[in-house]
Amino acid sequence: MGAHGRSPPPVEATLPAEADVRVPPLPPALRPPPPWTLDLIGKLSATQVAYNNWTEGGLNTLALTATLDGQAVRKTRRWKQTHAADLALGFIQRDTLTVRKADDRLRLSSALQYQGNGFFHTF
Repeated sequence: MGAHGRSPPPVEATLPAEADVRVPPLPPALRPPPPWTLDLIGKLSATQVAYNNWTEGGLNTLALTATLDGQAVRKTRRWKQTHAADLALGFIQRDTLTVRKADDRLRLSSALQYQGNGFFHTF
């Protein structure tokens, strides 16, 4: 309310029409890297051998094995990174003997490739 008990008159405003603003794309050096491509495979296997009244002999056996294989890959315009892991662990029990380790594996690998021009076409 104003000084004399009256409201001020409404103010009319017009907004300018939306301007067509186009933002240029970032140069390749400033663009964020592409995401990683991830793959993961897990396996679990069990084997049992049981002999009953077998005259030729043989040992009852129980075996368990777990494996995990994974890979991460990222490609950019000129570079490719690859990282891989292979893990395995297995146990076996023969007849009345104690449980023993049957398999253990840990393999890690990494590769970095550059795609160039001319003499440095692929390294």
